[in-house]
Amino acid sequence: MLESVESGEADLGLVSYPRSTKTLEAEPWREEPFVLVCAPAHPLASRDSVRLEDLDHLPLVGFDPDLVIRHELDRVLAAHGAEPDVVLEFDNIETIKRAVEIDAGVALLPEPTVGREVAAGSLRAIPLDTPTGSDLVRPLGIIRVRGKPLPPTAGRFLDFLRQQGGEPAAPPLRDEVAAPAPKSVVPGCRSGPDLIPVKPGMDQPIPAWLPFRTLRPIFRSMVCFRSMVCFRSMVSVRP
Repeated sequence: MLESVESGEADLGLVSYPRSTKTLEAEPWREEPFVLVCAPAHPLASRDSVRLEDLDHLPLVGFDPDLVIRHELDRVLAAHGAEPDVVLEFDNIETIKRAVEIDAGVALLPEPTVGREVAAGSLRAIPLDTPTGSDLVRPLGIIRVRGKPLPPTAGRFLDFLRQQGGEPAAPPLRDEVAAPAPKSVVPGCRSGPDLIPVKPGMDQPIPAWLPFRTLRPIFRSMVCFRSMVCFRSMVSVRP
């Protein structure tokens, strides 16, 4: 989906593991810590924390092998001497969560992406016990075409994202209460890819006081939401 920004179909994109290219400029936005996600009845569900070494030979629902996030997780697991048994592979977080809910295996997912399910009690999210300085996180970044001026609405949206970037992304875990996420998504957008393109030519004001979750319905006609992933309250990015 990087082509959407390069071709001008979108002015901005929100991507995981951002990387600048000759035509695109990537701006770091925030980092999301990974947690171990399992079904409530799983033997690990009552643990306060889990070491990566504990995942050795454990059935795991993973990402497709061609995704950057899979490469990064495999690298970190190997460094900790863990080799889980990958039983299922998917290209998006939503499908992985559904598989974990039926106890097909555990998964390593960014913490903000499981806020709804943890609040509803359908999943457990367990912090990872990793050595200091080696926290496992998913970096997110904003991409745009180099040297191309942004339309007013896209510019305001970029300013808003920058303001939100420093806020904690994690929703509550376990017994803390969280509001349910919005249910609707834009028709015609399949899950999986990696960004929220803000379509060019739109010029509606963005109230600066709006919480981030409120942007989703406001930008329905402007934004193609892909693969429901939370930044605190449900905006999509690629795995």
